[in-house]
Amino acid sequence: MSKLINYLVASFLLLTSHVALSKVELVSSELDRSTLVLKLTVHNPDTAARRVVEMGVNQDVAGGIKCGHTGSEPKVRSLADYRIEFSLMGVQQSLVRADPLVLIPPGENLSFTLALSPDTGGVCGNWSFEVNGLAVLDDGTKLKTAKTIINSDDFKAALNRNSTRTEVSALLQHRDHILRIKGIEKLNAKDFDVATLESALAAGLDDPNPWVRTTAYKKIASLKLLGFEPALRAKLQRLARPKNRDERNDYSSEAMRLVDALVEMKSMGAADQILDLIENRDFNFSISLGSSLQMLQSPAVLAKIIDRLNKNKAWASVPDKKNGPDEEDGEAKRYLELLRALISYRDPSTLPLLKSIMEKPENRPAVRSIMHAFINLTRFSPQAEDPFLRNFLQYAEKYLSDDGKDDKVNVRGTALILFVSTTSDPHKKVRLLRNALKDSSVSVRLDAAKVAGALKLKELVPELRRAHKLAGDKQKDYFCEPLKQLDETCDLLTLPVDAPKVTWREEVAMPGSKETLVVERTVMRQILKIGYEKNSIPSQHIIRFQDAAASKQMIEWRSSKVGGPAGIYPEFPLVLGKARDGTLFVYTSRSVIGAACFRYSKYQFKGGTWFEVDLPLNIETWKANLYLGADENMSTGFVSLAQKAEEKDNPRDPDFYRQVGPKKYHCQSHYSGPYPPIERSFR
Repeated sequence: MSKLINYLVASFLLLTSHVALSKVELVSSELDRSTLVLKLTVHNPDTAARRVVEMGVNQDVAGGIKCGHTGSEPKVRSLADYRIEFSLMGVQQSLVRADPLVLIPPGENLSFTLALSPDTGGVCGNWSFEVNGLAVLDDGTKLKTAKTIINSDDFKAALNRNSTRTEVSALLQHRDHILRIKGIEKLNAKDFDVATLESALAAGLDDPNPWVRTTAYKKIASLKLLGFEPALRAKLQRLARPKNRDERNDYSSEAMRLVDALVEMKSMGAADQILDLIENRDFNFSISLGSSLQMLQSPAVLAKIIDRLNKNKAWASVPDKKNGPDEEDGEAKRYLELLRALISYRDPSTLPLLKSIMEKPENRPAVRSIMHAFINLTRFSPQAEDPFLRNFLQYAEKYLSDDGKDDKVNVRGTALILFVSTTSDPHKKVRLLRNALKDSSVSVRLDAAKVAGALKLKELVPELRRAHKLAGDKQKDYFCEPLKQLDETCDLLTLPVDAPKVTWREEVAMPGSKETLVVERTVMRQILKIGYEKNSIPSQHIIRFQDAAASKQMIEWRSSKVGGPAGIYPEFPLVLGKARDGTLFVYTSRSVIGAACFRYSKYQFKGGTWFEVDLPLNIETWKANLYLGADENMSTGFVSLAQKAEEKDNPRDPDFYRQVGPKKYHCQSHYSGPYPPIERSFR
């Protein structure tokens, strides 16, 4: 028995000794500053293969000025085995899944490369940051390279570096679709013969990723490879007829890029397809196609536009609003696109049709559309002698005399701008503007003030001062600006840079556990000028709470990303939860690609730090458990679970705020693409 025990003990010691000696080691690391590619070499002394399951970086900005988000910034996307994107303004650790896994054979050394792609949005001046490369093994072992400093000069050099032919060829065949896009972008007629270009782009047209395909369309058009026109038109024909709503969303975005390419190639044969798309209820971007038709200027295209307007003349009287739950772009907007294309020709042959539309009272929606199109032609240029526009001054003057009821306010404003931009009668111009500065509608008064300042009409100073005096605080600056254009003194309204913050406490039922927390929520706000008004908008969301599992440690989470049309709105926290292993997490939502697509992000709390988790396209669904009613008018207080339950079905909360998932993106009809290429600008 003693011999058996001694044998087992010896075997255990041998095994544990083997395990201790079998940890994968980092042999070396080397950064190529010209490409920002980090090469790691590791050694596996074990008798079994090992795997790297995650990789990424630790980074800390060491210099530079944080100046807020600055919109879409260029990215360094060099050729490497894996791409690591991270924000200089975001969390300090960024990890992504190794896809595919890095397999390290037993007893061997293996090298793999990481392309570092920092998002510089929000950092100004000459900046620098310290970075460690990270590799996480299947047993949880974390390999870390030595720190190295990368600065703004390194970034600019890598960004502007020219790729070799060999690198471009490798990019075109890379498994990462972002790098395949980069490869197509690098194709040019100087370094590649026509046969090579055509072969590479033909492959791009059939790529499984839609953003690779759309990049190929754009490149074909820029290189004027006209031989691809039949293939592009055939593909557009297929995309125009989706089988279901999901295909409609995906296909509409891709079809728009195809239209852009065909228009740039001056494909007159595509005119009928574009007109069909304007009429197509299964196409999401009909209200963006008028400009495409304008670029195909030819008598034949003009005749086709007139035919479609006559065919759809009933649309002229349709109100400018949705026609149903599945009709995002109603007939009124589709009709406007046809009108814009028609008016862009300034052709006398179109006058009878336009006048017949404007003379019918029931066509008021179309009248407003026509005058908006005229304004796009004028833009305060000296167009008084334009024979085409002068045919419509009588209609502009007619609508200026409307009494301001119903929807006539908008018509009066557009008519005013059209008339004063084209009339050659200075006395009538001043009289109309003087009356408009006393209009009952603030929007008409603001339009009149803008015109008066742009045209340097000093005789309107008394009316401008009166309008400025009567304006509300949020509009005063807009009446002040034209006064200054006329060399008049006017004190701009001063408002604080920071608006009062909003703070409250709320109960949170933690998903993934039976725990209920009381958290403190804070929304920091700022004053910004948006449109005609100064508005208080959120600048950052903060969550603070004590975690009983962490010795009542006070934990704080702050939003770090922004989105929205101007890139100024912070991500909104939706879910605070706890995983089975006790790890805290936060899910957020923010808009990308304007306001049409929302992206979910996930943060985990480990080692006293929040770090972002790279989400796959399909993600786990979680119902939102954080209060959504955070606005500047909310009184400080306590929000209970009962109050949340009462408000959970509030129709003001769109579905992308009610839950997280089941996909990383929630896209509305005006944008769909499964993987927006510029979403990385908001990381």
